[in-house]
Amino acid sequence: RDIARGKMFGKTAIVLNLVLSALGVAIYFALSYFSASRIPSANLDTLFFAVLLVPVAYFNQAANSVVAGHRPVVLGYAVIFSEVAKIAVAYPLLIVFKVGIDGVILSVIVANLAQSIGSAALAGDALSNPVDLQMGRRWLGHAWLPMLTTLPLLLGIADTYIASLAAANTV
Repeated sequence: RDIARGKMFGKTAIVLNLVLSALGVAIYFALSYFSASRIPSANLDTLFFAVLLVPVAYFNQAANSVVAGHRPVVLGYAVIFSEVAKIAVAYPLLIVFKVGIDGVILSVIVANLAQSIGSAALAGDALSNPVDLQMGRRWLGHAWLPMLTTLPLLLGIADTYIASLAAANTV
């Protein structure tokens, strides 16, 4: 929102999201371990490999948000980068080498990195200002506001997660 208003805090947004991804990684590890112990078909190695998706997803979200506020048309280019990278990685991993779910995870990581790097590279002067810790503190102080719109969605999907744990199956 601040970037759309002409305040170029793109670096602050990206750095803050990457720092916060550490918390996301910790939560992911805890949930993966808990889930793997309850679901016999879960592969703990694959779940732990997938933790790489967390910081990449945070970086991708931050870069895309920055560019959406500054130059929205760039999002289309970033998606093109993402899809080309995904196909270039997924085809050999899944079709040629038959890597399976780990290949899917790696393909998604590469695609998200391509999209976020493309967004960041094309964001222009939105990333020109240095990291502003004061702005980061302000954003963290208001971090609860988006929860008002996402809480119903989280509660809506929580039943699926709880049901799979209760049934000890991924069905």
